[in-house]
Amino acid sequence: MSEILDIAQEMARDRRKVGAIDDVTLREVEGLCMPRPRRMTPAEIRRIRTDNCASQATFAAFLGAGETTIQQWELGEKNRPDRRSVYSI
Repeated sequence: MSEILDIAQEMARDRRKVGAIDDVTLREVEGLCMPRPRRMTPAEIRRIRTDNCASQATFAAFLGAGETTIQQWELGEKNRPDRRSVYSI
């Protein structure tokens, strides 16, 4: 996280401690301070699938996606998921 985001998050936590903001606002600030996940490459998606000995159909079922979507991800033809989505399995 960048230094500026660290400072913003620390300030929000301090304001929460003194009651200047509520828990919901603190969570919103913390969410904004999180780094955006990087999109996976087609090779990474295929590697994760094959490392788990899963067919494209099985992998799709685990992720709640269609088999065609998995094929398109692995070919780089469709917007790919972020790391958290695929690593969740």
